[in-house]
Amino acid sequence: TLIGFEASDVAAAEMQGTHADVTVRFVSEQINVVRNDEGQIVDGNPNEVQKVVDLWTFRRDTKSSDPNWQLVKTESEG
Repeated sequence: TLIGFEASDVAAAEMQGTHADVTVRFVSEQINVVRNDEGQIVDGNPNEVQKVVDLWTFRRDTKSSDPNWQLVKTESEG
């Protein structure tokens, strides 16, 4: 369950030919649990809020008329 975002910032930006890559760091608070088919918790704590840091990399061809960015990579930090 996503509780909320603490911060987001640009962690990196670079050009590779005509492609622009921008990596954004998202810091959020989440509650993470895994439940079995019966709804019983098998991992995690429903009362524990965790700080989670994710990096998302977006790419766009700067020569393209399409203004949309594509998500090309996700990873967790820490």
